[in-house]
Amino acid sequence: MSGPPGTTTPPRAARHYPFGEWTAGVLRVFVVLAALVLNNMGWLSPEPAFQTLTNVVILGAGILAGAILVALGLGRVPPAWLARLLAWADAVGLLLVIAISGGARSPYYAILLPFLLVVAMRFDPVSTLSCGGLLVLGYSMLAALAGPALDLVVASQWAILLLATILAPACAWRSTRRKAC
Repeated sequence: MSGPPGTTTPPRAARHYPFGEWTAGVLRVFVVLAALVLNNMGWLSPEPAFQTLTNVVILGAGILAGAILVALGLGRVPPAWLARLLAWADAVGLLLVIAISGGARSPYYAILLPFLLVVAMRFDPVSTLSCGGLLVLGYSMLAALAGPALDLVVASQWAILLLATILAPACAWRSTRRKAC
């Protein structure tokens, strides 16, 4: 499908956003709304002081996600470094949710694996490995803060995350290679 006769610009509906920024921005908005609901129900942080602080952080992330969607809607494409920085910020945000909701034994641990797959689909192998390394480092810190007794569940979750981090760049390489064709 092409734009008006004599132009090479695709119509607005067919415009391609690099790095999947539109989809990532919409997902960020949904995650922010879900986090606000879960936090105000007391599922993320049961203590009132942490609920207020968590709400402020979540609202800040929501404003940033909304601003990016507005910029994309106006046709402004963010630079590649900003997309990678936002992926790292998303990783830190997920680690904070895990830290608030039970630390290394949080039931939200499983969120990290699909997130790493999405990063691998969006970016090159080096960016994927750096984001995965950030996740492994953050989860290692959460496991260390849990105490000296490292149980089998936490150790297996850490090993799975490490293995996913090692394998994700292969997925990123394949995804990057497919985009070049």
